[in-house]
Amino acid sequence: MNNEILAALHNAVEQGVPGIMCTVIGKNGSTPCRIGTRMWVNEDGSSIGTVGGGLLEHKVISEAQLMLKKGIRHQVYRDVLTAEVDAPEGAICGGSTVIFMEIIGRVRRVVIFGGGHVGASLAEAASFAGFDVYLWDDREEYANRERIPWGVTVTGPLEKVLEEIPFSQGTYAVVCTRAHAMDGEVLRLLEGKELSYVGMLSSRSKREALFKALQEKGVSSPYLENIFTPIGISIGAGSPQEIAISIMAEIIGVDHGRISIKERS
Repeated sequence: MNNEILAALHNAVEQGVPGIMCTVIGKNGSTPCRIGTRMWVNEDGSSIGTVGGGLLEHKVISEAQLMLKKGIRHQVYRDVLTAEVDAPEGAICGGSTVIFMEIIGRVRRVVIFGGGHVGASLAEAASFAGFDVYLWDDREEYANRERIPWGVTVTGPLEKVLEEIPFSQGTYAVVCTRAHAMDGEVLRLLEGKELSYVGMLSSRSKREALFKALQEKGVSSPYLENIFTPIGISIGAGSPQEIAISIMAEIIGVDHGRISIKERS
């Protein structure tokens, strides 16, 4: 691994700027790179190192950009090169290459709206699971470091707070404020933000009434259809701590691609 790739790795981890590490883990026939060769790909498609150049490298870079866009954490990419097929593109090698691709530097964070019993328990559970934690409440006595020491706590106008929170792939928003109307306002303001997940603590009847009101305010149906509510996996949770665990189990399942909104519908 060359020093430029090491520097890119350091930047990704320290600053939370994700990229894709591409490592050749298998080859057969006449392919240009040996096993262990690495290439780093940034979100804009720029790269450091090489996995062989030519058409193969172009396809790997495109795949890496797609992974970053969709938040795919890792995958194995296989490509077969033949001189007859690839010759028009300038490739003359024949054989197959297997490349392991993984996101490095992707920050996982849970943003909690509401610092009540469930919100506080969720902050602790999320921190324990290795997620960065942001928690907002309009009441300072519910959002402070003494009460919730597991992350960043903020108060103040929602619009201003939302401008300061770093939304990105790997950000999971949980809405559990003290009032239904406030839940609705949070959901309205979250529309259009880059998020991997939005969930709301609610009953089914509350969801139907709130979603109807939000649609009347211009909130789009596709956005509402992708909100996880009632939130959390069904484990019979009752206490705030149990509810927090069910929510984190759902978030972890989404993060690993094991749970989707379609499965919840």
